[in-house]
Amino acid sequence: MENESILEIQGLNKTYGSLQALKDVSFTLTRGKIYGFIGENGAGKTTCIRILAGLTRPDSGRVRVLGKDYPQKAKEARARMGFMVERPIYYDNLTAAQNLDLQMQLYGAHYQAEIPQLIERVGLKNIEKRKLKDFSLGMKQRLGIAMTLANKPDLLVLDEPVNGLDPVGMVDVRHILQKLNQEGMTIFLSSHILAELYQLASDYIVIHQGQILRCLSLAELNEACQKNINVIASDTDLLQQQVETQFPEARVVREGAHTLKIFSEHVEPGQIGRIAANNQIILSKLSYEGDDLESFYIKTISGGQQ
Repeated sequence: MENESILEIQGLNKTYGSLQALKDVSFTLTRGKIYGFIGENGAGKTTCIRILAGLTRPDSGRVRVLGKDYPQKAKEARARMGFMVERPIYYDNLTAAQNLDLQMQLYGAHYQAEIPQLIERVGLKNIEKRKLKDFSLGMKQRLGIAMTLANKPDLLVLDEPVNGLDPVGMVDVRHILQKLNQEGMTIFLSSHILAELYQLASDYIVIHQGQILRCLSLAELNEACQKNINVIASDTDLLQQQVETQFPEARVVREGAHTLKIFSEHVEPGQIGRIAANNQIILSKLSYEGDDLESFYIKTISGGQQ
């Protein structure tokens, strides 16, 4: 259901001795989105995820998963969630199918007949007889994701799912998560690899020193980063007219005699290039400009100062 809240966290606090790991943390996850949970080491990301997984109890605060109070109804709530906290847990001397069978038994799930399809779903094929000790790190991460799906969850919670992977492995995991999301799964993941997260998440939650600083959508992030297409053209008057006609939602700003800045989340540089070619306008520059997610994050945690 559109705009349905799948997870609500209100006033979460957690202290370890003199360290307050979480300070009045509140946010809501809406069904069908991919949320990026951003924060440096020690910001409180893993503590929050461990509370959701039932591995740590909060000092105070409220958690609701699809209307189920947590931890009062922990069994019902966890049955709707899949977790990978810090790293996948598995038995190296067992095969992927045997590990998945054990995971399903732990959940009390009865989908063993679907294990071959689940293995294929995360891009692992022809590994039926191979034990985990012979798997590469990327293969183990794929299996870790498969294990989070053992109970067919509504919400997937992943803590640094691409940590330690090479670029190809990161892309593979990204494609798996995008496909799961397209199938309707809500995903909440933490990552310190912000460039990768920017290609995946639809919404972002920024935490710093145990406090939530910002909750914003991708569109709001791009607006905050002032992402724009920067164009130097031989005929800026004609190009501006054509862009405003074809993309009325775009904001076009003139800078000097030959420069335009085009602000819109729906316009791509290639589209501007085609408009120019169709109107015999010569472009000497066509590029994306503005802050990236990393720059935005640093500005946010430093109070707008770099």
